[in-house]
Amino acid sequence: MTKTATGTVYGLIDPRNGKLRYIGQTKQRPATRVRGKYAPRVVAWLAEMRGAGVRPSIVVLRENVPAAGLLAAEREEIARVLLAGGELLNELSTADARELIRQRDEVERAAAEQAAWRELAGVALDMLGGPLPPGDLAEIEIPEASWAYMSRVDRGHRERMNTLIHSDWPLWRDLSLEQEEATRKLQWCVRGAFGDATGTGGDRFVGDLDHNVSAIAVTPHSTRAEVSCHLALMVWYMTAVHPWRHLAELGGMAPDDASFIAWAGQDPGVRDALEFLAARGENALRNIPHRYYSQWEKGPGHTLGAVAATRRAGSRSRGVSPGVSGQAGNAGDSRTRIPVCLALCNDARNSCVSPGSAALQRRVRVLVPRSCFCSG
Repeated sequence: MTKTATGTVYGLIDPRNGKLRYIGQTKQRPATRVRGKYAPRVVAWLAEMRGAGVRPSIVVLRENVPAAGLLAAEREEIARVLLAGGELLNELSTADARELIRQRDEVERAAAEQAAWRELAGVALDMLGGPLPPGDLAEIEIPEASWAYMSRVDRGHRERMNTLIHSDWPLWRDLSLEQEEATRKLQWCVRGAFGDATGTGGDRFVGDLDHNVSAIAVTPHSTRAEVSCHLALMVWYMTAVHPWRHLAELGGMAPDDASFIAWAGQDPGVRDALEFLAARGENALRNIPHRYYSQWEKGPGHTLGAVAATRRAGSRSRGVSPGVSGQAGNAGDSRTRIPVCLALCNDARNSCVSPGSAALQRRVRVLVPRSCFCSG
């Protein structure tokens, strides 16, 4: 007897609801195959229908399929139905189907989570008005050795240094030592100017702060006042702005500096400060290292979102009109305001945050003083 060279991919439909519940493949006639053996879940389903006095409807999905391609064709049909949102009794019968289910669930979960954070970011912006304005910037005295080096830096400085390492190593070494000394003095100067912030932020914050200062040391500036402004605004960004940037990232918003400024820069002082920092180079805001928490920790954007959710619930229950962050923080210079913002960032380390978490909202209400964010 010659073996059948082709086969059929078929489906079984529950006549009670019209849903396709099983996909299989056979070299027999589907009507013959349906009387054969099946996996326990399918057997139980068939028995249930027999008890209800009905039989599954058979539908041919593919016919005259070469025998060597039957298994692949069956998997393709299972994948097609699963991607369309169908539910099959044998959906876990193939590795391909299991991977498709995992990917589909992951994409749906990520999209739902991002949408939740995006909504919460809008709530936070409406309630709090965006980042605290920088106020009166601290005046930082630039060390003589640092300015002597920085005053010679222009836009082609980094490229020339990269060339010298191959063409004139002794000169590159001398310039590198001078740069290191200028940077080290500048770093100590900034640490002293923002002692409260470095004390609150800890070693990881100081590490990112030093990294940012080293980048500023090789950025062109025309005056010492411009350097002082750049340094002060950089620390302000790391503390007051980063929670907002992180929250925007959680919501899939603000993919570039201009978009973020348009979203977060509602306050004129905030907008001017962000534009100043953004003008220091391409993607200057996005490139500022400020994630001084570990990758497995919740960040300041999580906490800011939780604060917004808590304040919204609290305002509704008490009838309080939420204030704007600028109302609570226009007075004083940036050195007195930064530790408050930094404390908000650090609170995230003890938070397990997801939008709508009532338990976390109660926790954040205790962690973060209402007076820091609202005038009501």
